[in-house]
Amino acid sequence: MFCFSIKQLLRQPGKALLLFLLMAASTMLVVAGTILTIESNARIQIVEDTYSTVAYVTQYPVDYEEIPVPLEMPEEVRRAYKHAENILRTELKSNRKAANKLLSAYLNLLTVYPDQPYDQPDIVDPLCDS
Repeated sequence: MFCFSIKQLLRQPGKALLLFLLMAASTMLVVAGTILTIESNARIQIVEDTYSTVAYVTQYPVDYEEIPVPLEMPEEVRRAYKHAENILRTELKSNRKAANKLLSAYLNLLTVYPDQPYDQPDIVDPLCDS
């Protein structure tokens, strides 16, 4: 069986040459990888013999506790917040199709608004063409 395969390969010299070249290239890569590994291990050993490790850096977890402190919104911000909340709430109740698409923007606005009530993007109905 093996002899028949060799005979078939030798009948087509192009394939035989290609097989030989691929085997030579793969052998060359294996040998080069082995040589590089041996050389790098030797260099690592030289560095380890030359230098000594004094200490290893370790970082221990810091005892950290976050204590939320509730703050009251200024009255003007509170009124504007409630106004925006009421508008969005009525819009969500009146238009159930748009509610699913607006909910993310609605929650984002109400979460950010107490800290940054200015420069917030408009919430636009995604189902409206204009």
